Amino acid sequence: MKLANSTTRRPSNSAENRLTWPSDARRLRILALSYAGNKQSEQGLKAVEALLANSNHWAAGQQLLGELALQANKLDVADKAFQTELQINPQATTAIYGMGEVQRSRGQYDAARESFERFASAEPANAAVHVQLGGLAEIRKDWPQAISQYETALKLDSKLRNR
Repeated sequence: MKLANSTTRRPSNSAENRLTWPSDARRLRILALSYAGNKQSEQGLKAVEALLANSNHWAAGQQLLGELALQANKLDVADKAFQTELQINPQATTAIYGMGEVQRSRGQYDAARESFERFASAEPANAAVHVQLGGLAEIRKDWPQAISQYETALKLDSKLRNR
């Protein structure tokens, strides 16, 4: 008795074959962040890339791709995604912040500072950007600027004191 032949196909366990792709940004974000939270950035990247194949001019998808690529330390993918998001929406502050993170990771500290300063001018009440600017000031050994940025961050978010 023959149990299986060479044409028998086993079900694939790949994410692409198990998922029905969500059609809206909120569901996609939840799916991708679920992958990221489970340390599966690669699967999240594949999910977002598959959706972007049909609609490359979707700013929210580009932002999510950039965030996941940063988590996976795929700086070229993140850079391209944030650049594309900025082409779609030049005022996309999340892309500006993401570019700063990519630049900082690459050791491009002056460019990162410019990106974070641009973000801070658009969203001055964001404590995280002041922490980033403080860290970049430390790298330059500009201690008064670092202290000023950290103090601003603490004023904006008192929870930072407990970290």
